[in-house]
Amino acid sequence: MRLSDFEVLSFGCYGALIDRESGIYTALKPLLGNGQVGLSRKDVLAAFTRYEEAQLAETPRMLYSDVLMEVHRRLAREWCVLASADDHALFGKSVPQWPVFADVPAGLQYLKRYFNLVILSNIDRASFVASSRRLEVRFDDVVTAEEVGSYKPEPKNFECLVTRVAKLGFLRRQILHAAQSPIRDLVPAGRCGLAVAWIDRRPEKSGRRALQVPLSESPGHGENAPGGTAGLKAALLRFPVEYHLVMGSLKLDRIDINILSQLQRNGRITNTDLAKAVALSPSPCLLRVKRLEEAGYIVSYNARIDLAKLGETITVFTEVTLNDHHREDFIKFETSIRTIDEVIECHLVSGGYDYLLKFLTRGVSHYQCVVEDILERDIGIAKYFSYIVIKSPIEKLHYPLGKLFNKER
Repeated sequence: MRLSDFEVLSFGCYGALIDRESGIYTALKPLLGNGQVGLSRKDVLAAFTRYEEAQLAETPRMLYSDVLMEVHRRLAREWCVLASADDHALFGKSVPQWPVFADVPAGLQYLKRYFNLVILSNIDRASFVASSRRLEVRFDDVVTAEEVGSYKPEPKNFECLVTRVAKLGFLRRQILHAAQSPIRDLVPAGRCGLAVAWIDRRPEKSGRRALQVPLSESPGHGENAPGGTAGLKAALLRFPVEYHLVMGSLKLDRIDINILSQLQRNGRITNTDLAKAVALSPSPCLLRVKRLEEAGYIVSYNARIDLAKLGETITVFTEVTLNDHHREDFIKFETSIRTIDEVIECHLVSGGYDYLLKFLTRGVSHYQCVVEDILERDIGIAKYFSYIVIKSPIEKLHYPLGKLFNKER
């Protein structure tokens, strides 16, 4: 994928172009000082994010300036700091003071030569207008949460972006969405069929290597564009970031499968060790993990318990046949079985019976009590057969993902 494939660059502005974290932290300093709150910058921003996410979920149509006021009020309450209505309002109006990354104006001015530039922001219109003056470029369109009536990562916001860009005369596939947040921008944009670019604004660390953008020509103007390919690359890398193009379709490749394989074997592996295991640098590895989590490929991280150390148990497989086989009969059975803790697996199968259940109980008497309780529920069971497990010579707790899904084999 090359930049020349696109005609429109859309930006998640705050975090990628404007230093959102520094702006928020600076605006919170009066509150921190008044209460002598001894939290680190990281902890302060984490508390802000926690309340911001809660407020956005509760009031998706509230103006962002008002959201900031409510978050400020909640923080003051948590930190036991006295703050006036004027203090809350002042924080709500702080967006125009959030600093622009120093390299952004020149970079945007260069990109404007070759692309239509669009903003997709969670900020309200008035706040964006006030802060955008320092970006020093004219955008072809600006889509705010105020206009959409919801906040990213809602799909509605990205579909609105596509609709607005269509009015400029361009298709979905001609849009590249560039942003800092995987959760709020990159993953939901990918789900909406957009190609995305990660602008990683985290501070440089020793040993981190910037990813190279795969550029082979300037955007739509070939080698005859001013500066040729080197000029374009220099303009993009004027943002001191790791700039990583990722396809929005979330089609898994060999590296994704390898990441999933590693995580299912050791869910507590550090990102650094995981990156080494899959031959990536830490930053793109972390982005891939976040994308896999948000896309639902990774459901949860669990602890493996050694039951033998806790006490004796038995495993029982039970074949169940129902009296009737209408849709409502299956629903009634499954709804009831789902509430029984001792049933740890339930499979609808083909063959001579309907369901195969797996029970885990303290012993035979405990199993019989559970079965009697199920029969008393009158959920349509005609007959059942039980098989107590004597020994489990093979018991794998991970899937052979590489064998099942690695198409590059």
